[in-house]
Amino acid sequence: MKRVKISKPNTTYRYYRKRLYKRYSDDSLKTSHICLNCGHEFTGDYCNICGQKANVQRITGKTVWHGILKGLFYLDHNFFYTILALFLRPNTYIKGFLQGKRIGRIYPFQLLFVLAAIYGMFLYIFYPDTITSSSDNTMGVFVNHLKEGATGMEGIINRIVHFFDKNSAFTSVLVMPLYALATRWAFHNKYKEDYDFNFWELINVRAYISSMILVVSIIRLPFDNRSSLFVSLLITFWVYIQLFGEKKWRTFWHICLMYLYLILQILIITIIIMAIVVLIGLIFYGKVMV
Repeated sequence: MKRVKISKPNTTYRYYRKRLYKRYSDDSLKTSHICLNCGHEFTGDYCNICGQKANVQRITGKTVWHGILKGLFYLDHNFFYTILALFLRPNTYIKGFLQGKRIGRIYPFQLLFVLAAIYGMFLYIFYPDTITSSSDNTMGVFVNHLKEGATGMEGIINRIVHFFDKNSAFTSVLVMPLYALATRWAFHNKYKEDYDFNFWELINVRAYISSMILVVSIIRLPFDNRSSLFVSLLITFWVYIQLFGEKKWRTFWHICLMYLYLILQILIITIIIMAIVVLIGLIFYGKVMV
């Protein structure tokens, strides 16, 4: 039988084989992990059952920013499942997301931006005059009020209120940090007994609540385009009573306390804005806008 000569592997092949062996023989890859999504014990960077990453971290400012960017450019296929799960079992869905179960769950800001786009589209279809009337140059009118000084502070405040009223999605995102602070202050005793929500996690909780409010607003849109405070209170009560596991009357009391803290924060910020406006009028136009 004729012998077949087998050529020796060249230097390049030996180099990459050595790197590959070193990579998969690293001690860090032999470390055992418990998957936060399915509870399976595995080694490596990804769970071999559900595919979730091993190094899932708590919600931070960086995580929130990545969620915002992801919401602008990508939508998961679990959209309708997420909406249904938020209304039926918000405690399981939201707390599971915060505790690391990210597979099959849509990030809160991703969901919020998509629903805000859907709401804006339906608002244009059913109430085109509302979009047209609110498309004026708010900043230009604001500067004109400063220059003229005839309507004073009242006219400026009316323009600011008009802007935030016509941009509900922007307003809800803007006040989320205030909601997070108010919630943490109102439910501070609960943190000693249950899961300790940090500031950024509470912002995500509020983003989910705002998404639920937008879903109800989209359903109500053919009949009424006005925002409902009762719907907002009802959804907040439904989520918090499950999330914190308190009795109904205690949850209602803490929600009232939360809105009191929220109003106080808004009043303080409003006073600061009014002071800045008066200062701008004095510096640039030599008149006090009162």
